[in-house]
Amino acid sequence: MNIAGEPFPTPLSYTGPKNNLIPIKMFKRRPTTADVKYRVGTFVILGDSPSTGSKGELWYLTEYNSSGEAVWHRIDTAQNDDNHIPWSVITAATHDIEVNNGYFANNAGVIDFTLPETAAVGDTISITNINGGFRIIQQTGQKIYVGTSSTTITSGTLDSTALGDAITLTCAVANTDFWATTPPQGNFTLS
Repeated sequence: MNIAGEPFPTPLSYTGPKNNLIPIKMFKRRPTTADVKYRVGTFVILGDSPSTGSKGELWYLTEYNSSGEAVWHRIDTAQNDDNHIPWSVITAATHDIEVNNGYFANNAGVIDFTLPETAAVGDTISITNINGGFRIIQQTGQKIYVGTSSTTITSGTLDSTALGDAITLTCAVANTDFWATTPPQGNFTLS
């Protein structure tokens, strides 16, 4: 065995408590329903150059279904918290939104942000007005919901009304429905 590139004659072993340990495995690919040799509660992290998925993805074995297949759930470690999504300052008059990104609208006029055509359930978008204003324009067949209000399905928009307005939208139905999932700051006009 080598440690830091140097030979180490005695294998290392864990000598701490043996009960209530959380099993963590390293995989070279995403886990599948066929990965049934692990116990419920096992965590899997993807290592370097996985054949499927991305390095660092974390998965959790929740149960075995009635067919005996493993039910794995991905734990989204980087996107669940707005403090961990990448933020950009947008000064152009128009911008195409990318999912799981945050934007500061910084133009003396109104910036037109266009929703993406494709978004998975759980993908988020955050926009904060720091100068001028912003408008979120939806694609055909999409809707934006804020509380009990929503845009029209044909050509709807959501408009900020004041400096400091901020909203986070989360995709609730793939590609089409975006809901305000945290209390928006400010007042918005939906049309």
